[in-house]
Amino acid sequence: MATKTDADTMLNQTNIRPAPKAKAKAKAKAKAKPKAKAKAKAAAKSAPKKDGLVDKLIALLSSAKGATNEEAVKLGFKTAQSVRGTINGPVKKRHKVVVERDEKRGNVYRIKK
Repeated sequence: MATKTDADTMLNQTNIRPAPKAKAKAKAKAKAKPKAKAKAKAAAKSAPKKDGLVDKLIALLSSAKGATNEEAVKLGFKTAQSVRGTINGPVKKRHKVVVERDEKRGNVYRIKK
């Protein structure tokens, strides 16, 4: 086997590596931070929006008068089809929706209480 020279010794001294315990602690800290951020994001997402379009639509449909597609489009929906899709999707999952035919207004959607 070859003997160590002064160059080999200097090379080993310049490449000082941290102890394995320090590496493990650093990895644990690095992994802990993203989990905390993910929990904070999840908490922010789970908080209900009170200004959301679906919530505004639910409030409109909950009134005694109800709402037509045209009235709901004025809330901010792009088309009447998107209103019908919202009523048949997220609104129907949470509430009982009744559709009645009115001669003057057309189809009137109401949330049955």
